[in-house]
Amino acid sequence: MIQEIQDEMIEKNVIRRVITEAIDEEMARVREELLHWRSYELETLISEALKAEMQKTLSSIPMQNMGTGQIEKSYSGAVKRIKNRC
Repeated sequence: MIQEIQDEMIEKNVIRRVITEAIDEEMARVREELLHWRSYELETLISEALKAEMQKTLSSIPMQNMGTGQIEKSYSGAVKRIKNRC
């Protein structure tokens, strides 16, 4: 009878360990997805804020020939110009 109780306790410990490992793996996956989502959201927010500020600034600048080049009137044009410089 003692052996049966010990075997049952061992089985319960094995089951508990398997469940704990499965939960840990799932939590790691969820944590990774949250980190990816958070970085994507942060990038999107920064991009939108930058776009809004650029458009606000450009709309307040008088459009005249600056001598060195043309003022980019859109966010995408400014981004292309910056990427070409790099």
